[in-house]
Formats: sequence, structure tokens, C-alpha cells
Amino acid sequence: MDMCYPPLVSHNVTARLDMRKPVIAGAFRTVEWSKLSRAIPISILARFLMEKQFINPEGLVKPGVYTPAISVSGGKTIYISGQVSQDAAGKLVGKGDLLAQTEQVYKNLSIALAGAGATFADVVKLNVYAVGFQPEHRALLQSVREKYVSKDKPPASTLVGVQALARSDFLVEVEAVAVVE
Repeated sequence: MDMCYPPLVSHNVTARLDMRKPVIAGAFRTVEWSKLSRAIPISILARFLMEKQFINPEGLVKPGVYTPAISVSGGKTIYISGQVSQDAAGKLVGKGDLLAQTEQVYKNLSIALAGAGATFADVVKLNVYAVGFQPEHRALLQSVREKYVSKDKPPASTLVGVQALARSDFLVEVEAVAVVE
């Protein structure tokens, strides 16, 4: 039987984390998780247990295009390997063209996320690796990214200029971490 332990605050009910005896303590009585999980499927409980907090702490610049810190409790974490500019047949898309390659990379990310049961709305972290990165490339990379990533709750992100990727024709690679219910 699946057991779940994350904190829950919903409808005046609070879950207490006690690894020896997981319980939900309500206003009038205490119910053991094992009894509750027989009554309510874990997949339903997970919707109430998962929480994503997009944190912009005081003392850090508010970048707007990414979130400095994201805290996630509950849910399922999905790791998407770095995606490069290849179509489904493995053919390079956009040789020598950073814009075309970036567009293909984000299409591939979208396909990989969907295959794992996620969307860009579930992404909490993006790492971007760009070959020969120059500051003027940032606007180009951002123009594609903003078509996919939430403007209200952007993921934590890192952009790194690198000397090379796995193949000499690849100009950009992006990996993602997503959390779903």
C-alpha cells in the first residue's frame, strides 16, 4: 500500500509528520494514514499534498524571467535529459542557426515532458548550455523560451556558455526538472 507523509493543510485539517505513526489530526479526531489511504486513493490525496512555492527572497534582484528559488513538497519529480536540436529521425535541425536550434530544442523538451505526463507549467528548473555564448545571444534564447515558460511563475534557471556540446554541430542544449501531482 502506498503511504504518503508530506504536510497537509486543507479544510481545517492538519497532517503531522511522524515517521513512526503518520496521522491526519482534525478538529475532533485523529485518523491514521493507513485507514485514510484505503478510503481515498493516494492519487487524489496527492493533489492536496503537492505544493510549489516560487520564492523571490528579499536581498536578491527580482529577475522576472526566472525564479531564484522554488520549493516543492509532494508530487512526482521528472528529470528531462538535455535536449538538442534533432528531429525524431535524429537529423540535425538548423545547422549553424542558433534560433532554429533553440526552437527545435524547446519543441523536443515539450515532447519529452508530455511523454512523462508533464507540461512546461510543471517545470521548476531549466539549465541552458549555449556554445560560444555572447551576451547578445541572451535575447534570442529568451525569445524562444518565453513562448513555452510561464511568465507569472518562471522556473529556476541557469544559462551557461560552454566550449562545446556532444556534437560539434549542436549550439544549444536544455535540460529540465518538472514536478507533477
